[in-house]
Amino acid sequence: MLVVALAYDFTRQQKYLDGVVLGMDYLLGRNPLAQSYVSGYGEKALQNPHHRFWAHQVNAKYPKAPPGVISGGPNSTIDDPYSKGAGLRGCAPEKCYIDHCEAYSVNEIAINWNAPFAWTAAWLDEKSKK
Repeated sequence: MLVVALAYDFTRQQKYLDGVVLGMDYLLGRNPLAQSYVSGYGEKALQNPHHRFWAHQVNAKYPKAPPGVISGGPNSTIDDPYSKGAGLRGCAPEKCYIDHCEAYSVNEIAINWNAPFAWTAAWLDEKSKK
């Protein structure tokens, strides 16, 4: 979405702005699972990301994820024991997801997803004010 947003900035072609909006819609729940991959946003928001600190699901002494954290989301390459045990092997690519702290192959938090997500959210906010 970040690259497509820059394409809009350079060309002012509406199709690029529309593409970024559709991408954000997908992340916030307009997808085959109706799942928001962002904590604190949407009717079915991310709650239990794979993270060593925001691990409340595994240990109540740890905090829950704050609003605005994005997980990697669906991944048809199921590598972790929890996802395998939950029966995700062989699922449709956009449906290979489970919101569980131990499901690192589908629900991990990483800076390489969160930084562009934050940038894109700010970019869309800026565009909405024009």
